[in-house]
Amino acid sequence: MPNWCENEVSMSGAKSDMEDFLATYCEEDPNCKGQYRFVYDKISPMEEPEPDDTGFSTIEAQRDAWGCKWEMTEYALTVAEENWGDKDWMHLDGNYDTAWGPPYKIYDRIVEIIEERDWDIEFNEWFFKEPGMQLAGWLPE
Repeated sequence: MPNWCENEVSMSGAKSDMEDFLATYCEEDPNCKGQYRFVYDKISPMEEPEPDDTGFSTIEAQRDAWGCKWEMTEYALTVAEENWGDKDWMHLDGNYDTAWGPPYKIYDRIVEIIEERDWDIEFNEWFFKEPGMQLAGWLPE
């Protein structure tokens, strides 16, 4: 059984850029409009693991690609929109758990994607805490 790491995520940006980000790298809950999850394998695809009887090579491939043991499964991120003067903004906020630590490689890759695409998006916060290991902090570390 893994140690669980709690992640608090907040990002904001121009509505059109956030819509592109959500459509490309996230998945909307089919049962609840406006609830999303990051799709780790779209953000940072993992390499094909070597076959083994234990499944450990799959876990290692996931940790190498994402920084944590498993993909995000909860639709824990909520979208909100607002208008500031002549600009439409979108916010993506939520809390979710990951196994064995924060998905720091996902954070790093999202930052790279934002820069590569020249999107007007930024992280307001990515705070993590893993009480079982007495570990906490903000990404980037």
